[in-house]
Amino acid sequence: MAGGKLNFDELLKLPTCGKCSKPVVGKMLKALEKTWHDTCFVCAKCGGSLAQGYQVEQGKAEPHCPDCFSKTFMPKCKLCGVN
Repeated sequence: MAGGKLNFDELLKLPTCGKCSKPVVGKMLKALEKTWHDTCFVCAKCGGSLAQGYQVEQGKAEPHCPDCFSKTFMPKCKLCGVN
């Protein structure tokens, strides 16, 4: 990295974001066997923060906040309709 800028070879070696597919430089995190910009790792349903944790539907790679996961994937009670 010369003068604070990445050269082409360095850019090619960077991991790409699991959401936007752009190179990840600076703040990042690894989850679901991918690398993410910290701003891209959000709930697939509501776009909210996953700072309190996340859940994933089996066989899928889309993270969901606990609230959206419950509303979307958990079975509802046939009597009262609550997840």
